[in-house]
Amino acid sequence: SAIYYHLEAVTIGQAFKDTVNLIDYLNNLALDYYRNRDYKQALDNHKQSLSLAQLSKLGNKIYRSYHGISSTLIDSAGADTSLNFLYDEALQYLQIFLAEENEKIDAELYADAYNNAGLAYQYRSKTDLDSAMFYFKKSEIFYKKNELLEACVPISNIGLLYMLKNDNKNAIQYLKESNLLALEEDNKKILRINYQNLAIIYDELGDPKKAYDYLNQFILYDDSIFAEEKSRAIAELQTKYETEKKEKIIAQKEKENTLQEIENTLQERRIERKELTNRITIGSSVLSLIIIGLLFSRRQLRKKLEYEKRITTERSRISSDLHDEIGSTLSSISMYSDFAKQQMESNKQEEAMSLLDDISNNSREMMDDMSDIIWTINPRNDSFENVITRIENYAHKISETKNIQLHFNTSENFDNIIMQMEKRRNIYLILKESINNAVKYSGCANLYLSIKKNSNLIDIEIKDDGKGFNINKEQDGNGIRNIRSRAEAMHAQLKIDSEPGAGTSIHLQLNFT
Repeated sequence: SAIYYHLEAVTIGQAFKDTVNLIDYLNNLALDYYRNRDYKQALDNHKQSLSLAQLSKLGNKIYRSYHGISSTLIDSAGADTSLNFLYDEALQYLQIFLAEENEKIDAELYADAYNNAGLAYQYRSKTDLDSAMFYFKKSEIFYKKNELLEACVPISNIGLLYMLKNDNKNAIQYLKESNLLALEEDNKKILRINYQNLAIIYDELGDPKKAYDYLNQFILYDDSIFAEEKSRAIAELQTKYETEKKEKIIAQKEKENTLQEIENTLQERRIERKELTNRITIGSSVLSLIIIGLLFSRRQLRKKLEYEKRITTERSRISSDLHDEIGSTLSSISMYSDFAKQQMESNKQEEAMSLLDDISNNSREMMDDMSDIIWTINPRNDSFENVITRIENYAHKISETKNIQLHFNTSENFDNIIMQMEKRRNIYLILKESINNAVKYSGCANLYLSIKKNSNLIDIEIKDDGKGFNINKEQDGNGIRNIRSRAEAMHAQLKIDSEPGAGTSIHLQLNFT
């Protein structure tokens, strides 16, 4: 509805040649398209506004248009990695904007422009972090100078840069400072980002308690934002439905009036039959357009519901992982603690020490499980190369406990392969389950792990020279059911070969695109 009324305003401004207000109308329309993520339309309207402002030599409005164009270019590039070149164009507009004393025009806009420049430098090249840091700190200075709570945004960005530089001490300092301002401003999106990054940092520092606490805060704000966006989407759909309902009633009344006029005219004048036929045709066209519009709205609603379903599924999966993998372990630790206490009171030292060993082992397993969950949601691990590195470290670590010789072979560079979180999680857990089974149950002396790239396919093979098993009798044993289920979820080809005395081979092939 906002786009509709701003389009009307632009039409009126053009009709009356009201250039000064037309510039504002075009910028407002661009903001509506920007909020709807229609960056092409947003950019077109901002550039029309800039052309009019330049022709009229209206300095204030020229630089507001520069700011709008640069913001849109940055978000366009962020939404599509193939448009990375737009960051350079955005920086050109920002340099023009920041060259003038626009702080006097609008201090908040000026501070935001510095923040946008930092984003452009950060994302156009992963190596140019110093330039990004310079502009984020300039943004922080101008926000604080004008006592604006929005300073939480560049401060959060500075914290993220320190994370990327592996300077966790400064990262924690800036993220916590950003949180103080964000809490005062009630900026939930910044709080969500900060808590997620703090959880990742404390996990890397080996502090699972703080990592778990910040992960819970991240989930809390993520749920809150999801609920707000859902309510807003429902309200927008309700408004749209009521508007369309009123328009339909009006159209129906107009149609009835038109038909009545046609009937009266037919009775009075046969000469006007041709004109009446044309009116009926026009009415039918209007009705067809309304039907097409309703079908389009239904399709858009279906897309939104599908998106919400995907978000809900992912949230449920994370919640289930925390409950199943950590909750059950905590219950076991609690039970073992009570038994150990009873044994100590009964002076059964040997039994008590055995229970304490169980508590220690369960605690380590819980820390590994939580580390896997946090590693999975960390956006820095999107590269398949990170999956290979993590599974190689795990394989070496667990093989050494049984004096098993690990033969790890990967001859390709997988850095340029980016995977969705669910797919790399499934691959990692299949590999981890397979390696764990081989080490614990096969009695092997050698374990072979091969990961290769073939065209647009990834070939993975895990083999051991252990005792093997009858695949027909143990279809659901040793985690095979979980392995098959995860392979099916990725539409991957899975082949498991084993027989007593001949070892076991697991071959996984999947498309990485």
